[in-house]
Amino acid sequence: MAKKTRKGPDFGTLQKQLNQELGQGVFHRIYILTGSQSYLRSQNEKKLLAALLEDGDTMNLTLYTGEDLSAETVIDQAETLPFFADRRVILFRGTGILGKAGAKLSAVSDRLASYIGGAPETTFFIFNEENTDARKKLWKACAPDAFVLPCADIGEAMTAAWTRRRFTSAGLSIGDRVLAGFLARTGDDLARIAAETDKLTAYCWGRDQVTERDVAAIVSIHLEDRIFDMIGAIASGQTDRALSLYMDLLALQTEPQPILALLGRQMGRLLEVRELAAAGRSQEEIGKAIGLHPFVVRKEYLPLARRFAPGQLETALEACAEADQIYKTGRMTDRIAVEVLLTGLCTGRLAPFRE
Repeated sequence: MAKKTRKGPDFGTLQKQLNQELGQGVFHRIYILTGSQSYLRSQNEKKLLAALLEDGDTMNLTLYTGEDLSAETVIDQAETLPFFADRRVILFRGTGILGKAGAKLSAVSDRLASYIGGAPETTFFIFNEENTDARKKLWKACAPDAFVLPCADIGEAMTAAWTRRRFTSAGLSIGDRVLAGFLARTGDDLARIAAETDKLTAYCWGRDQVTERDVAAIVSIHLEDRIFDMIGAIASGQTDRALSLYMDLLALQTEPQPILALLGRQMGRLLEVRELAAAGRSQEEIGKAIGLHPFVVRKEYLPLARRFAPGQLETALEACAEADQIYKTGRMTDRIAVEVLLTGLCTGRLAPFRE
């Protein structure tokens, strides 16, 4: 059975609808899982595969990852009748086929757009893609038969409720203040929250409550992510945002020195990424050069590097080195040096470091 996805409902409403339909055996020919929350996309991919295929059935599942796709190969798989089963599933995971893509992948996407409406009724498609573009031909071709689940950030209230339920299901209670401190350390990425929840649950085995001391002992601060957010605020000239992130880190007992060191390190990485991209290097080559996965280069580093004006990253890198020298020579405390640095980088006024 198939029906069109209604537009407008939020994630919670759509998730409930999807769960009900799968339980009732109501299936759409196409499912699109999109958005930044990889945990939600992964969990729903598992639900779909469990519902569409028999347990352990790999004969009727074809998985495509990465950008090296052939339209004819995909179509050939889609045309193949299921082997002793009711359905065949074609799964695209992290290919970029529904988002911005190079000429080769765009050609594959357009070819599939012409085909997908005429695929056999026994073939089902799942797209697990973080970034999608509703203007693409393939998206428009999928839309009439697709269930689209936007797995983006679900908001503070829902994130807190979801996290609390994970503790409750493990037999642990957690107060509002402790929960807030836990989420301040993890951020809002559900995959990270799930991992840290599991660690904390194991640590608290045999007890019935999570304490602030437990959180401080077990849950690490994802410092590099916070620094990356801080650099994003700098690129946008958001002084209040950059300082707020800095104060949050201080409140979590992070010392100014590692914050400053990571700021310099990330500014250096961004500069290197931009220079390598300007030299025509591929995302794979850039990732290998700086020790990052090509997906991270494409998703995070290239977009952020391009937000800085020419010469701005070089200036920022020099300012980080100057701030380091200033606090080490006693002209400022390390905390004030970082605050002055952040304000200067956001506003373009670095005079205190140039006297």
